[in-house]
Amino acid sequence: MKHLLPITALCLSSSLMAQFITPTYRGSDSDEDFAEWLGFDAAYTPEEPPYDGLSDEEVNYPYFGGNENARLGQYGTSTAIITTTDRLYSFGEDPMAFKVYDNPSYSPGDILFQTMTYQGSQSPSPDFSSVKLYYRTTEAGDWIEYTDPMAAAVTSSDSTSNQYTAWEWDTSSLLIADYYIQFSYELPHTSFAAAQLDTNENFELQLDGYGLNVDTNIPFGLLFGLIRKSPAKLIYNDGETVTVTAVPNSGYRFVKWEGPFGESTENPLEITITDDTELFLVLAPRKYNVWRQMAFPSNHGGGITSQDWAAETDYDIDGLINAMEYGLGSNPESGNLTEKRVQLETVVIGEFEYPAVIFPQQAGADDLTYEVAASANLANWLTNSDPGGPYTADPEILSLNDDGTQQVRVRSLIPLEDPDALPFMKVNISLTE
Repeated sequence: MKHLLPITALCLSSSLMAQFITPTYRGSDSDEDFAEWLGFDAAYTPEEPPYDGLSDEEVNYPYFGGNENARLGQYGTSTAIITTTDRLYSFGEDPMAFKVYDNPSYSPGDILFQTMTYQGSQSPSPDFSSVKLYYRTTEAGDWIEYTDPMAAAVTSSDSTSNQYTAWEWDTSSLLIADYYIQFSYELPHTSFAAAQLDTNENFELQLDGYGLNVDTNIPFGLLFGLIRKSPAKLIYNDGETVTVTAVPNSGYRFVKWEGPFGESTENPLEITITDDTELFLVLAPRKYNVWRQMAFPSNHGGGITSQDWAAETDYDIDGLINAMEYGLGSNPESGNLTEKRVQLETVVIGEFEYPAVIFPQQAGADDLTYEVAASANLANWLTNSDPGGPYTADPEILSLNDDGTQQVRVRSLIPLEDPDALPFMKVNISLTE
């Protein structure tokens, strides 16, 4: 996120339902300065602005608002589709790009454009470096690129991590007959859900403050629960305190927050906004059937079958069945043995060294059991439940990983110097389906 230029603004009123900025000038949804796209009709627009003569099936008309001259055309990739929720989704190799055309009945003094992108998209918000404004002083004239920087731009997110982006130009010094806005996303697999366009010859600049954006480790399209922000709005004042609460659904467990403060396991989390702020929420799956939706990304495109993701199947043929991949938090599609992060080390306590095993385990799983066994000869293995135990110490959590696993160390209780030492260790992982 970028806060491009501090500016003075009117007091803002923001919609808690959508987190779009509602400019203070706007009197009603029929205001001719306002256009809103809540979903889209056309997935690809084969022409350049001003889109003369195109039908509703060829270019996107506003759903609400009185600006009948506004049009939104998608031209970045012809492989984009309209989903059942009326969102624009790019599923090919190329990211989407857009041109928003307007022919206002006046020369606007200020242009405010806002987008909403569905949570989990690869490109959660438009690439600010791609944003440009072109205008003409007469409708028959040449297009002129407006080279002055945007007055301000900000990105934030709502309770389900949908991304809201707003940017603005001060065009009060220009004579504008018509204009268009050009912008694009950086990566494919973006779900563009809604947009708003505001123009007015009188209102002051709207964007003054900072955005608070929350992302998660949950892949695109998976509903993980809610992220509550109090107060909930797009823009926060410098020094404003915000309480952020993760409310995962029954399939996930909260692990941690990451942000400019480092890491925190507090939930709710209270932060003070002094700049555009990025938070990362880490959740952990509670069951195998939840993890497999996260871990098999090819399934999101229909490329994997239920037989392939069965717990007893070794999909990537690396010697670890999917249940073991789940237990270690590794990638079941990669076949990369170096990522199976189980390692042995020694731990020095006082004058003695103890063998230990370090491994990742799912931080929130209810259906996994981890048991460490030790051996003197690699033939006979002892666990803490065997006679004479315990043989190993309680697990020590070393770190919380960004994928919902935690790094754990378990050491032997018998030092290597002892004649009864158990220098060999292994991890048994059991899945209860």
